[in-house]
Amino acid sequence: MAGIAAIVGIASSLASAAVGMAGAAAQAKYIKAQAQAEQQQLGMQAAEERAVGTRRAQDKVREGSLLLSRQQAVAAASGAGATDPTVLELAGTLKRDTNVQSREFARQGLEKAQMLEYQGRVGNELAKAQAGMTILGGIGNTISAVGEAIGGFGDAYAKYGRGMPTSASLGASSSPSWYYS
Repeated sequence: MAGIAAIVGIASSLASAAVGMAGAAAQAKYIKAQAQAEQQQLGMQAAEERAVGTRRAQDKVREGSLLLSRQQAVAAASGAGATDPTVLELAGTLKRDTNVQSREFARQGLEKAQMLEYQGRVGNELAKAQAGMTILGGIGNTISAVGEAIGGFGDAYAKYGRGMPTSASLGASSSPSWYYS
Protein backbone atom coordinates (compact mmCIF):
# COMPACT_ATOMS: atom_id res chain seq x y z
CA MET A 1 0.00 0.00 0.00
CA ALA A 2 2.85 2.38 0.73
CA GLY A 3 4.13 2.03 -2.84
CA ILE A 4 0.78 2.99 -4.27
CA ALA A 5 0.62 5.98 -1.92
CA ALA A 6 4.06 7.04 -3.15
CA ILE A 7 2.96 6.73 -6.78
CA VAL A 8 -0.24 8.68 -6.08
CA GLY A 9 1.78 11.36 -4.27
CA ILE A 10 4.20 11.67 -7.19
CA ALA A 11 1.36 11.85 -9.74
CA SER A 12 -0.43 14.39 -7.56
CA SER A 13 2.69 16.60 -7.40
CA LEU A 14 3.13 16.51 -11.15
CA ALA A 15 -0.56 17.21 -11.81
CA SER A 16 -0.50 20.07 -9.32
CA ALA A 17 2.54 21.52 -11.07
CA ALA A 18 0.84 21.33 -14.46
CA VAL A 19 -2.34 22.98 -13.17
CA GLY A 20 -0.32 25.66 -11.35
CA MET A 21 1.67 26.47 -14.49
CA ALA A 22 -1.51 26.70 -16.57
CA GLY A 23 -3.01 29.02 -13.94
CA ALA A 24 0.08 31.21 -13.94
CA ALA A 25 -0.02 31.46 -17.74
CA ALA A 26 -3.71 32.37 -17.69
CA GLN A 27 -3.14 34.98 -15.00
CA ALA A 28 -0.25 36.50 -16.97
CA LYS A 29 -2.42 36.68 -20.08
CA TYR A 30 -5.19 38.39 -18.10
CA ILE A 31 -2.75 40.92 -16.61
CA LYS A 32 -1.45 41.84 -20.07
CA ALA A 33 -4.94 42.13 -21.55
CA GLN A 34 -6.11 44.33 -18.69
CA ALA A 35 -3.10 46.64 -19.10
CA GLN A 36 -3.66 46.92 -22.86
CA ALA A 37 -7.30 47.82 -22.30
CA GLU A 38 -6.29 50.46 -19.75
CA GLN A 39 -3.68 51.86 -22.12
CA GLN A 40 -6.29 52.08 -24.88
CA GLN A 41 -8.69 53.89 -22.53
CA LEU A 42 -5.96 56.33 -21.50
CA GLY A 43 -5.20 56.90 -25.19
CA MET A 44 -8.83 57.88 -25.77
CA GLN A 45 -8.73 60.23 -22.78
CA ALA A 46 -5.54 61.75 -24.18
CA ALA A 47 -7.25 62.42 -27.50
CA GLU A 48 -10.12 64.09 -25.62
CA GLU A 49 -7.71 66.30 -23.64
CA ARG A 50 -5.94 67.30 -26.84
CA ALA A 51 -9.29 68.20 -28.41
CA VAL A 52 -10.38 70.17 -25.33
CA GLY A 53 -7.16 72.19 -25.42
CA THR A 54 -7.62 72.92 -29.12
CA ARG A 55 -11.26 73.97 -28.60
CA ARG A 56 -10.35 76.25 -25.71
CA ALA A 57 -7.59 77.84 -27.81
CA GLN A 58 -9.99 78.39 -30.71
CA ASP A 59 -12.60 79.86 -28.36
CA LYS A 60 -10.00 82.26 -26.98
CA VAL A 61 -9.04 83.41 -30.50
CA ARG A 62 -12.72 83.90 -31.33
CA GLU A 63 -13.23 85.86 -28.09
CA GLY A 64 -10.20 88.02 -28.88
CA SER A 65 -11.55 88.75 -32.37
CA LEU A 66 -14.91 89.80 -30.91
CA LEU A 67 -13.22 92.04 -28.33
CA LEU A 68 -11.06 93.60 -31.04
CA SER A 69 -14.14 94.24 -33.18
CA ARG A 70 -15.94 95.81 -30.22
CA GLN A 71 -12.89 97.94 -29.42
CA GLN A 72 -12.77 99.23 -33.00
CA ALA A 73 -16.52 100.00 -32.93
CA VAL A 74 -16.18 101.93 -29.66
CA ALA A 75 -13.15 103.81 -31.02
CA ALA A 76 -15.04 104.74 -34.17
CA ALA A 77 -18.08 105.86 -32.17
CA SER A 78 -15.93 108.07 -29.97
CA GLY A 79 -14.44 109.83 -32.93
CA ALA A 80 -10.98 108.30 -32.66
CA GLY A 81 -9.70 106.78 -35.88
CA ALA A 82 -8.44 103.25 -36.47
CA THR A 83 -4.93 104.67 -36.71
CA ASP A 84 -5.05 106.50 -33.39
CA PRO A 85 -1.96 105.47 -31.34
CA THR A 86 -3.99 104.56 -28.25
CA VAL A 87 -6.38 102.39 -30.31
CA LEU A 88 -3.45 100.69 -32.07
CA GLU A 89 -1.66 100.06 -28.77
CA LEU A 90 -4.79 98.55 -27.18
CA ALA A 91 -5.41 96.42 -30.29
CA GLY A 92 -1.82 95.13 -30.22
CA THR A 93 -2.03 94.31 -26.51
CA LEU A 94 -5.34 92.51 -27.03
CA LYS A 95 -3.96 90.47 -29.95
CA ARG A 96 -0.81 89.56 -28.01
CA ASP A 97 -2.74 88.53 -24.88
CA THR A 98 -5.21 86.50 -26.96
CA ASN A 99 -2.36 84.76 -28.75
CA VAL A 100 -0.56 83.95 -25.47
CA GLN A 101 -3.70 82.65 -23.80
CA SER A 102 -4.77 80.53 -26.78
CA ARG A 103 -1.31 78.97 -26.99
CA GLU A 104 -1.41 78.26 -23.26
CA PHE A 105 -4.75 76.45 -23.59
CA ALA A 106 -3.40 74.38 -26.48
CA ARG A 107 -0.22 73.59 -24.52
CA GLN A 108 -2.18 72.52 -21.45
CA GLY A 109 -4.31 70.15 -23.53
CA LEU A 110 -1.24 68.69 -25.20
CA GLU A 111 0.56 68.30 -21.86
CA LYS A 112 -2.39 66.47 -20.29
CA ALA A 113 -2.64 64.21 -23.34
CA GLN A 114 1.06 63.36 -23.24
CA MET A 115 0.86 62.60 -19.52
CA LEU A 116 -2.07 60.21 -20.04
CA GLU A 117 -0.26 58.47 -22.92
CA TYR A 118 2.87 58.12 -20.79
CA GLN A 119 0.82 56.74 -17.91
CA GLY A 120 -0.65 54.14 -20.27
CA ARG A 121 2.78 53.09 -21.58
CA VAL A 122 4.21 52.80 -18.06
CA GLY A 123 1.20 50.79 -16.89
CA ASN A 124 1.58 48.45 -19.85
CA GLU A 125 5.28 47.91 -19.16
CA LEU A 126 4.59 47.28 -15.46
CA ALA A 127 1.92 44.75 -16.40
CA LYS A 128 4.38 42.96 -18.70
CA ALA A 129 6.85 42.76 -15.82
CA GLN A 130 4.15 41.52 -13.45
CA ALA A 131 3.05 38.91 -15.99
CA GLY A 132 6.65 37.76 -16.35
CA MET A 133 6.98 37.45 -12.58
CA THR A 134 3.77 35.41 -12.49
CA ILE A 135 5.15 33.05 -15.13
CA LEU A 136 8.44 32.79 -13.22
CA GLY A 137 6.51 31.97 -10.06
CA GLY A 138 4.66 29.23 -11.93
CA ILE A 139 7.94 27.87 -13.26
CA GLY A 140 9.39 27.89 -9.75
CA ASN A 141 6.40 25.98 -8.41
CA THR A 142 6.67 23.50 -11.27
CA ILE A 143 10.36 22.93 -10.59
CA SER A 144 9.57 22.41 -6.91
CA ALA A 145 6.85 19.88 -7.72
CA VAL A 146 9.12 18.03 -10.15
CA GLY A 147 11.79 17.97 -7.44
CA GLU A 148 9.28 16.47 -5.02
CA ALA A 149 8.32 13.87 -7.63
CA ILE A 150 11.97 12.99 -8.21
CA GLY A 151 12.42 12.71 -4.45
CA GLY A 152 9.38 10.42 -4.35
CA PHE A 153 10.88 8.24 -7.07
CA GLY A 154 14.15 8.18 -5.14
CA ASP A 155 12.37 7.16 -1.94
CA ALA A 156 10.50 4.42 -3.79
CA TYR A 157 13.71 3.15 -5.35
CA ALA A 158 15.49 3.20 -2.00
CA LYS A 159 12.67 1.26 -0.40
CA TYR A 160 11.89 -1.26 -3.14
CA GLY A 161 15.07 -1.43 -5.18
CA ARG A 162 14.73 -2.01 -8.88
CA GLY A 163 11.20 -2.14 -10.15
CA MET A 164 7.92 -1.32 -8.52
CA PRO A 165 6.58 -3.00 -5.42
CA THR A 166 4.96 -6.38 -5.78
CA SER A 167 1.88 -7.54 -4.00
CA ALA A 168 4.06 -9.75 -1.82
CA SER A 169 6.18 -6.79 -0.70
CA LEU A 170 3.03 -4.88 0.15
CA GLY A 171 1.91 -7.66 2.52
CA ALA A 172 -0.69 -9.18 0.28
CA SER A 173 -1.09 -12.89 -0.18
CA SER A 174 -0.28 -14.43 -3.50
CA SER A 175 -3.27 -16.72 -3.12
CA PRO A 176 -6.80 -15.51 -3.78
CA SER A 177 -8.96 -14.81 -0.73
CA TRP A 178 -11.45 -17.58 -1.53
CA TYR A 179 -8.59 -20.12 -1.33
CA TYR A 180 -8.49 -19.95 2.50
CA SER A 181 -12.19 -20.54 3.00
